[in-house]
Amino acid sequence: MEWSSSAISSSLPSQWRYVAEGAANLILAYSPPADGTVCEHLTGKCLRLAKRATGSPATGSNPAGSTHITPGEFTRRFLAAVIPSELLLAFQHVPLDPSHRTWLQDIAALVHAMRPPAKRAHSEIDLAARHAVIMDNLTGPPTGADDAPLMLSFEIKPKWASLPRAPEWLHPTSIETKTQFCRTCVFRAVRALEHPSTPTDPASSPAQQQQQQKQQKEQSLNAYYTSPQRFCALQLFSTGHPAHLRQALTRLLAEWQFRPRSSPSPDPVHEPAPGPEGASPLGPTHAHNNLKVFCNGVLLDPVSVQIDPQMVEVLAVTLERSGVLVRLADLQRRLDPLDIEGLFAELDGAPGGGDAVLAEPVTVAELDAIIPLLAESIAPTECARAFARLPLRTKAVIRPRLPAAHSLVKIIDLDLKPITRLHKYLANDRATFSRFTNLLLSSHSSQHTSCVQLTSSPPVLPS
Repeated sequence: MEWSSSAISSSLPSQWRYVAEGAANLILAYSPPADGTVCEHLTGKCLRLAKRATGSPATGSNPAGSTHITPGEFTRRFLAAVIPSELLLAFQHVPLDPSHRTWLQDIAALVHAMRPPAKRAHSEIDLAARHAVIMDNLTGPPTGADDAPLMLSFEIKPKWASLPRAPEWLHPTSIETKTQFCRTCVFRAVRALEHPSTPTDPASSPAQQQQQQKQQKEQSLNAYYTSPQRFCALQLFSTGHPAHLRQALTRLLAEWQFRPRSSPSPDPVHEPAPGPEGASPLGPTHAHNNLKVFCNGVLLDPVSVQIDPQMVEVLAVTLERSGVLVRLADLQRRLDPLDIEGLFAELDGAPGGGDAVLAEPVTVAELDAIIPLLAESIAPTECARAFARLPLRTKAVIRPRLPAAHSLVKIIDLDLKPITRLHKYLANDRATFSRFTNLLLSSHSSQHTSCVQLTSSPPVLPS
């Protein structure tokens, strides 16, 4: 159907339930009470609303950001050409105009208390946005009736699928690390220092607590993030042995349920879930595990549930049957053959330098020119020239529905990012890998398992 603004404004703000949010958008699910008026065309749908920084002036910006391409064009002309239709989440853009401002204000007021404090402190719904997005609700059943089937949805961000394939383009100071450790493991290890999981002593003075926090941030490498027990994205994508995918999912779920035993639990009845086998005393932290689990549309707290170990096999079979990981890995290798260091090295040799190439947004013609290259075997330097204008980041989110006989896998969050962000990505990449390399060099332990080692032989799964 063709969606108009009245299609959503005819619903009551109270009929929308907060689901989740990212950096740029907030997701609501249509969830009317069973005994109330229902807009049938919204049943089983989610609404995505644009956000803006709290207090920033209303701009009514296009959801596509600083590009010449609308989200609809990007999906129709590019994503639909390179990703199977059964893996893409269908959505429709709904125009908004000033007459809907009151409706949006009511929505914003109702969901404010449901949002995480860290999110609502820095962002708010953009009341001047020109579009909203209607899409299928992948977190819950089509209806909210009491007899609706139980549905579990898992949101996984696979991250990077491979190591750099052209090491000759890497900087001499990073080549050894980048050819042994994947970006996911490196970034998680470094970010763990920014969010230490070991609490400070509440009996200490404020000055002592500040000193303890400083020491925690300057602490040595958390051994878990280079141990063979960690979650590694390369194992998730590995096709060398079926056990790799299952071990990756096992570790991912174990990390999700892990809570340091010294951490306060919101419910004293629940004993903190055990961490991954062999984890260090610090262990992983929730800040670095992007897994989300929904039950009939409700985001689950890891402390409140215990995941059945058999769920690993259900998820693995669902992902294998869909072919989604194989397709994502292939696209990543083709779209990012040089690593970001090699990309900028190639750009620096272009007329006018990299800044000139990245100054203008991606155009529809450039997208059309890239599509044929994704079906061919071409040299990395040719890819660099073609892909320099398109920072497609395949950080896809996968939500399989259960049971396996009725499972579904979709790739979401595939918005086209402004190409000017590549400068930020390069700076972050250099700083993170440099710090990780220094952590390895200063580590008291020499027992570090690289990502290459993790995927070089079949893992031994627990019986």
